Amino acid sequence: MDHNSDLNMDVDSEGSDIEVDDFDDSDNDIDVNDGLRQNQVDGRNYAWLRAIFDSDSENEAEFEGFQEEWAKDEFSVRFQPKFKLLEGATVQHPEEADALHYFELLWDELLWTKLVDETNRYADQERRKNPPPPKSPRWTPVDIPTIKAFIGLCFAMGIIRLPSRHNYW
Repeated sequence: MDHNSDLNMDVDSEGSDIEVDDFDDSDNDIDVNDGLRQNQVDGRNYAWLRAIFDSDSENEAEFEGFQEEWAKDEFSVRFQPKFKLLEGATVQHPEEADALHYFELLWDELLWTKLVDETNRYADQERRKNPPPPKSPRWTPVDIPTIKAFIGLCFAMGIIRLPSRHNYW
């Protein structure tokens, strides 16, 4: 019989569908000194657990030279040079600025150009390494409006969750 022989299924019981017969708290005594159970529970002894804790002393050689105590005398304070530039906004922001205005401060034209160039370069490299089958769609190099639409779609798909990709078209 397996170790579940002490379990009786009782679907009609309140709060639980499993009851344990002959549960005795004395089987779960824990010795505070070594943290291991001093008796056997369900016929299994915990020698393997003792072996794990006893093997800790064998691994102490791995930590030779490792300091457990903090060394306060070797501490030296690093002084950060004072910030000497003009703080605050470096760009004039119009009062009627919208979210796109602030987004374009981060994603400027140089970034879009780099993204387009690298996308097209990667596509060329991959098509040279692994030529597509003759019936596959023809590759068209991307341009900035196309990559902006793609990134915008990625943002929208991350914010607005729909059940299927086809629902975004």
